[in-house]
Amino acid sequence: MKLKRIFGMLLICCIGIVTILFSTIYGPIDENVNTPTIEGTISYIPGFGDPIQQTFYYNDDYFMQSGEIDNNHLLSMSCNLALATFNYKNDKIVKSLFTQIGFDNIETADFDITDDRNTLGTAIASKKIGDKTIIGLAIRGNSYGSEWASNTTVGLIGNAKGFDDASHIALKRLKAYIEKYQLENVKIWIAGYSRAGGVANLMGVYLNNHLDEYKITKDDLYIYCFEAPQGCSSNTIYNNIYDVYNRNDFVTYVCPTEWNLHNNGKEIIIGEDIYIQTYYGINPTPYKKVLCDEFCKEFFEWLTTYATRELFVKNIQDPLSDLLDIVMAKSYDELLNMIDVIKEDVIDSIMNDNFKKLQAMSILVELLYDNREDKYHSVSEKVKTIFSKIKSSSRYDIIGDEFYDIIMNTIEPLITFFGPAIVLDNNYTVKEGDNTKTLGLYHFLTLANSLDMFFAHMPNLNFDYIKNLDNNY
Repeated sequence: MKLKRIFGMLLICCIGIVTILFSTIYGPIDENVNTPTIEGTISYIPGFGDPIQQTFYYNDDYFMQSGEIDNNHLLSMSCNLALATFNYKNDKIVKSLFTQIGFDNIETADFDITDDRNTLGTAIASKKIGDKTIIGLAIRGNSYGSEWASNTTVGLIGNAKGFDDASHIALKRLKAYIEKYQLENVKIWIAGYSRAGGVANLMGVYLNNHLDEYKITKDDLYIYCFEAPQGCSSNTIYNNIYDVYNRNDFVTYVCPTEWNLHNNGKEIIIGEDIYIQTYYGINPTPYKKVLCDEFCKEFFEWLTTYATRELFVKNIQDPLSDLLDIVMAKSYDELLNMIDVIKEDVIDSIMNDNFKKLQAMSILVELLYDNREDKYHSVSEKVKTIFSKIKSSSRYDIIGDEFYDIIMNTIEPLITFFGPAIVLDNNYTVKEGDNTKTLGLYHFLTLANSLDMFFAHMPNLNFDYIKNLDNNY
């Protein structure tokens, strides 16, 4: 009897300890909360092509545990929340998603603005679950318009300025939302894809370092960043931030680690091993096949031996941002028409005329082999002369004066910044046994001929990988 009593007391103690641990890890659970799984749908535009219809699964239970605990159900749901912002000048889809999962007090901002680089499309909503209020915040991750131009605003020190400025816009809206609805005892759920993922990451870093300001703990944060470029000057990892990326996605290596910029979440790496063909030589010659992710890493390691953050900011940051401001404000059809005019009236006219082709080749030779100090200016002037022929095109009105002027103003900064890198690449060498082999233009030719690393950014492809982690699908 004494032995049984001892075992009984030990069992009670174990149950008590497990209960305390469960409450600590998962938080209090209100037994009166009914949490059926909700199956719903969204429709989003993946960047190119027709809208995609997609199923999601949501359950309030996702927020019954700490944000530091991996949850593949919430992972896929967060991706759906991020993708619900992928609609041009349209917040109806993200509003619909929030409504379908029982969130209310939905507030959106800037979704109707596409001609201002200082905006940020956001949607915020909330839901009471037991004694907690879940605040969901989705950041626009596609169809940005000029908003995308701030991506190139890196700044000399600290966080990447464009992402950082955007994160503070979103944090200000989050704080105002909490105050407006007098919310207490909150949990914060944030999701973003691509640029929006970079912004979400910086929001997560700020919130983790200002927990008292929002009266939360680290368990109350659920930050999901999909295919995000790097933007934080700190390399601290937070267990409630999830850095989800396709290993083959070129975008996720921007801005480079070598510029002291990082993402700050636990990595969830998706994608498969993909081999890409590398090339070298003015007449592109196949070299060998390499893993796509290894090429991406090596590309930036190589490029940043010349292209420092300071050099980028000094030479090309502002002109490139100005160019993207104009380009990204155009609709998809407008961009296609403009590209078509440039292709037919500039590029094709060169390729179909032997004399013009020789002229273009002479410019390339000057860029690669001339040692004059002013060669980048000289090359720029010759490229401008070629591009200026577009003014006589019968379709010049599609280009317009504004876009023409911004292109002409950007040519020299682009050539001044990338010219030395192209020259460096033309002299790139590798060791092959005891021999040294020159692989002229290896990096730029391979980059230009490898679409896999850019397709790896596509949301429909990456959602297929993510849903394979979730047994709801």
